[in-house]
Amino acid sequence: MKMINLKQIILVLQFLLFIVKPADAQDWANLNFNKVANTKIEPTATNEYQVVFMGNSITQFWSDAHPAFFANKPYINKGISEQTTSQMLNRFDADVIKQNPSIVVFLGGTNDIAQNGGPITVEQIMENISSMAQIKKTNGIKVVLCSVLPVYQYNWRPDIKPIEQIISLNALIEKYTEDNDMVYADFYSSLVNEEKGLKSEYSNDGVHPNLAGYLVMEPIVEAAIQKATTPATSIAISPSTLNMTDNSISQLSLIVTPEGASKNVTWSSSNPSIATVSLSGLVRALALARLITATNPDGSLTSTCFITVTASGNQYIYQTVLRPIVGHAMPTLLPMTTGFLHPG
Repeated sequence: MKMINLKQIILVLQFLLFIVKPADAQDWANLNFNKVANTKIEPTATNEYQVVFMGNSITQFWSDAHPAFFANKPYINKGISEQTTSQMLNRFDADVIKQNPSIVVFLGGTNDIAQNGGPITVEQIMENISSMAQIKKTNGIKVVLCSVLPVYQYNWRPDIKPIEQIISLNALIEKYTEDNDMVYADFYSSLVNEEKGLKSEYSNDGVHPNLAGYLVMEPIVEAAIQKATTPATSIAISPSTLNMTDNSISQLSLIVTPEGASKNVTWSSSNPSIATVSLSGLVRALALARLITATNPDGSLTSTCFITVTASGNQYIYQTVLRPIVGHAMPTLLPMTTGFLHPG
C-alpha cells in the first residue's frame, strides 16, 4: 500500500477547512464590518457636507479616544483596524461611494509599510491611494488626503525600518494633491520627533495617537475640510494667451479667488483635432489655433486661454468672441470663430 506522507495530509486538511469555512472568514477586505451601519446612514441637509473618514485603526480608534469630535457633526468613521490600502480599495465602493458623501478624508498607508499584507513598494501604495482618489473625484466627491503619521518602529514588526518609506510616501501624497486639486492634511509635521518617530506625549505605543495626539490632528483635518469646501468666486487661466508650435506642449495653471478655494474644473478644447488639453490643463498643440476653456462643476464660472500655433512656418490666428445662449437662466459663454488671418 502506498503511504501518504504527513505533508500531504496537512495540505488536504487545509484545503477542506478553506472550502467549508463561513463567508465572513473569507471577507478579506472586511466588507461586513460596516454592512449594517451603512444601511442606517441618513442623508444630510442640502446645505450640509457629509464627511467620510476612511482609514485603518488610527481612524477607527479616533471615535473611541475622542467621541466628542464626531458627535453632532456629519462625520462618519469608516476606519477598520489593521487594514492596508489594498483592502480599503476593495471596500471603497460599499463604504464610501454608495454613502454619497460630499467629502472623503483618507488616512492610510502605515499598515502597508508594516507589510500587514506582504511586501509592497511605496509606489504601489501610492497607486492604491490614487485609485481611490480618482474614484472619489469621478463621483464628484471632494478629497482630503492625509499624511502617514511618523513611526520609528512597529512593535509588531520590529524588523522593518519605516522612517524613509513614510517620508517618501508623504512626499508622493502631497505632490499628488497639488497636481490633482485635492487637499493635503499634514499631520506628520506636527507629530514627529527628532528621531522621526511619533512624539511620546502624543502616543502610548509609537504608532497610534492618544487623546493628546488626536487633539493635535483635529484642527488640521478640519482646516483641510474647510479648504476643500470653499467655493471659488472667480477663476482665471494663466496665461490667458499662448504661442506654441505644432506638437509642442505647455502647462496652463488656474488662479482662483479666494485663495485656497477649490480648483475643481473641467478643461476642454473647442476643437481637440487642433489642440488637446488634459485633466490637469496640459495643452498639446497640433495645428492652427484654438481656445481652451476651464469650467467649474456647476457651469457658473468659466475662463479661457487663446492658443496661437505656428504650423509649417505660417502662423494662423483666429479671432474669438463670446456670446450668450438665449433661454438660459444664466448666460452661458461659448467661443465662436469669426475669421482668420494668414500672415503674408
